[in-house]
Amino acid sequence: MAATALHIVRKVLPDCPVRQWVLSVPFPVRRLLAADARLFGAVVKVFVRVVERFYIDRARAAGIASPKTGMLSFQQRFGGSLNSHCHNHSIAIDGVFAPDPDSCEPRFHFLTPPTPGDIQRVAALVGTRVNRMLRRRGLLGDPSHDSNEAPTLDDALDACRGVGHGRGRFERLDSRGRSQQELFDDSGVRPNRRKSSPWAADVDGYSVEAGVHFGALDRKGREKLVRYCLRPAIANDRLSILRDGSIAFRCKYPTRGRTHRVMQPMEFMARLAAIVPPPRFPLWRYHGVLAPSSPWRKHIVPASEPAEGCSHSAATKADAPSPRRDNDQPRKSTGDASLLTSPAHSAPPEASSKPSWRPNTSYVPWPELLRHCFDVDILDCPRCHSRLIPVAVIRRQEVIDRILQHLALPLTPTQLGHADTVAFDVTGELMPSWVQGVDPEPDPDARAPPGDWDGVDPPAPDL
Repeated sequence: MAATALHIVRKVLPDCPVRQWVLSVPFPVRRLLAADARLFGAVVKVFVRVVERFYIDRARAAGIASPKTGMLSFQQRFGGSLNSHCHNHSIAIDGVFAPDPDSCEPRFHFLTPPTPGDIQRVAALVGTRVNRMLRRRGLLGDPSHDSNEAPTLDDALDACRGVGHGRGRFERLDSRGRSQQELFDDSGVRPNRRKSSPWAADVDGYSVEAGVHFGALDRKGREKLVRYCLRPAIANDRLSILRDGSIAFRCKYPTRGRTHRVMQPMEFMARLAAIVPPPRFPLWRYHGVLAPSSPWRKHIVPASEPAEGCSHSAATKADAPSPRRDNDQPRKSTGDASLLTSPAHSAPPEASSKPSWRPNTSYVPWPELLRHCFDVDILDCPRCHSRLIPVAVIRRQEVIDRILQHLALPLTPTQLGHADTVAFDVTGELMPSWVQGVDPEPDPDARAPPGDWDGVDPPAPDL
């Protein structure tokens, strides 16, 4: 996710304002899109064409000749509560490109933002065209589909999709995994509905939202938006296991005060199977001037620029160590980690030396990605602040044991959870008992009495 977002911001999206367009479809159509990936792609194509036509018509009304725009579409098959929800996020260039009269090269033109009436017309046109396409394919208007039944391709997958589209069970849980159903009554609690936004429109179940916008100079904002579109379906910090073996997933939007979706293990597996995309179908696509076949793409996408930290190139061949083989004798250890990494004390190579990776590809080296995301430079020597270079990859167990013995480190990992063991994390702070695997005594207000799932740790409390 982070590497793809960094590649898109650096080498795909130009320094132009962008706007996010989100499309959601009615519930009967969601079942159809979840069962047929090609149909999902056709709906996205209709939506992209309508949004592109909106920008082109607005540019022509402003007197711009031969305008073109570009978009990136991201298909998502999940919702905020681990439900099956097929919708689309599109990042559109908030403006158009037109050929310059003098140089005939594309030139960017700013446009005014869409109005609530424009978004309403886009939603109505998308709904009309999608319904027309579904009727033409015989997927809409049939009584069998009025009952929300999707075409069955596989009985097991269809059953999982049925579970993924079901409501399920929601509860209110505190930080220790205890149910609050008996402490707080649901009487008088109204549904927690979202506030209506002027940047959103809903026409016959087809919802379009276009309120997220980033300027031309906000590269970090564009990267944050791409990461949001590429986010995974499950966040580990929102998932927990309760004492009775049930799995709780904290919802993004509470429903009637209920904060978690509580599932049995098999229901959790069925929901995971329902949101897994089919193979050999791309989840994000390029459109317009950003498409690979567009003749304007080479003039619009950013030029290849040196990546962060590329000045620290690899050492020259003369200074680089020769590759090691498993049958080679291990080097004598000097008491530090120089066997794995070694600082390059020599002068940095000249500009003529080749980089250690190809900058024209979408690959981002892990050290650079870690420094970009977490501001941690793992190749910086803590002693002399030179650049660390790999020396060897050690896989033989006897060599690893000799190194650990020389460094006075244990050969086997320390078993946590015993009374005579004090565990610390990387910061030196004492680790709580629930991290060490010690299950505390059951609370009388717990959600369920302990049984066969005594070995399952409860959710981590808020410390």
